[in-house]
Amino acid sequence: MISGEIIKQETGFLCLKCKTSNCKTCDKCSEKITSGKILSVVDKSWHADCFTCVVCDKSFEDNSPAIVEGKLYHKECHFKQAKEAEEEVKQEEEEKEEEEVEEEKPDE
Repeated sequence: MISGEIIKQETGFLCLKCKTSNCKTCDKCSEKITSGKILSVVDKSWHADCFTCVVCDKSFEDNSPAIVEGKLYHKECHFKQAKEAEEEVKQEEEEKEEEEVEEEKPDE
C-alpha cells in the first residue's frame, strides 16, 4: 500500500519512503540522491552540487578530478596539499633529530 508523500514516475506512483530506500547516498553530504543529476566514480556517488574538490570546495567545471583514496581533488590542490604534508613530516623529523642530539649531550 502506498502512503505518505507520493511521487509520480514513468512506471506509476511510488511513495517517497520506497523511492529513497533505493537511492544512492551522496559521498559528500551523506544525503540520499532523490532527484537531479547523479555523478558517480567507481563505487561512489554525489549530487551535482556536491561534486567538488575536498580542499577548495570548487567544482571541476571542464577539468577531470584527481581521485585519491576515494576523495575528489583538483590536481593542483592535491599536489599543494601533498607538498605541505611532506614539508610538515620533514620538519617533524628535524625536530626529533634535534631532541635526540640534546638528549645525547652529557650533563655539564
